[in-house]
Amino acid sequence: MSVLGPAFEVECRAVVSHEPWYHESLPIADVIRLWAYTNVLRSDDPLWPFQPLRAAERKHLCEALGIDRSEVVGSSPGVLARKVIARCGLPLVDRAGPKSEHERWTAILEQVRAGEDEKGSVALRQQAERLLRVVLHFYASVQFGDVFHSIACNPGDIRVPDRLRKVVDRNSPAETVRLLAEDGWADLGFLALILRKVSSALETGNQRHLTGDALELLSAAECNAFLNLATALQSYTHDRPSKLPTRKMDLEVATVRCVQVVETMDRRRILPDELTVLEEGVSLIGQFYRGITPSGVIRVLSADKAPQVGTRILFVSSTLSEYAWTWWIDSPWPPSG
Repeated sequence: MSVLGPAFEVECRAVVSHEPWYHESLPIADVIRLWAYTNVLRSDDPLWPFQPLRAAERKHLCEALGIDRSEVVGSSPGVLARKVIARCGLPLVDRAGPKSEHERWTAILEQVRAGEDEKGSVALRQQAERLLRVVLHFYASVQFGDVFHSIACNPGDIRVPDRLRKVVDRNSPAETVRLLAEDGWADLGFLALILRKVSSALETGNQRHLTGDALELLSAAECNAFLNLATALQSYTHDRPSKLPTRKMDLEVATVRCVQVVETMDRRRILPDELTVLEEGVSLIGQFYRGITPSGVIRVLSADKAPQVGTRILFVSSTLSEYAWTWWIDSPWPPSG
């Protein structure tokens, strides 16, 4: 209102005049509320906060919201729109075509097959380490942190990175779990081995998934697939001339196997999905929360305690049904893409 002045109501109504829910007698407060909610749920216009404004007026809106001029100068319209959304306390829903875990792995495999194996090797290492670290962090955070901490304290023949050893020495399971959200300290081989140890401990303890099945995070064969990928990647990170004739084929074979592993982990409902929480409340069958996934799918889910509205979470559910029971954590990472 401070930017548009007397034109505020006219401009805002013009923005939503095409919406099926709009009629001229609708109070302007309801117009604004439904305009915002509709755009949070849609992905067709990432610049929706600026719809009632002219391009030159965007900086005035930022200033009116208390966004420092230094943050405005040089920023793209998309960046400014995100700052406005955040300052207004609305969730940032990123739906600019993110792919599923399987689709990301398949895309990298095609890159390797097309002869871009040097470039693909970098993406593969990042993708594999991210996947294993997300799984470790998620299950350690929901209720199995003591298992991870115990194994980190007594790793057997696994070589523990210095960063983890220093945290473990302080004997704080919570700090050990938080470390999994930090980048750069754990390599692919270590993550595969310790996730396998955690999985084995959960299987031995007869821990169950929300699905009712045994909670198998990573089988021995799946662990070997990631270790084989780590071996194949060594030819790209170290000077090994003898491997030049075969390294592309070795990498392709290892990647194909990891793609299969991702598929089986997904079928077991091991891989956490992302959700931006839009609302929470109580239904006829208990506590629920409702949100939108990065692909734009609306999910209504249940839990003992619902996440906070506006946050982005990682979750796994017992089934694909609405109101399915979930484990969830606040996501410590930026949206996947």
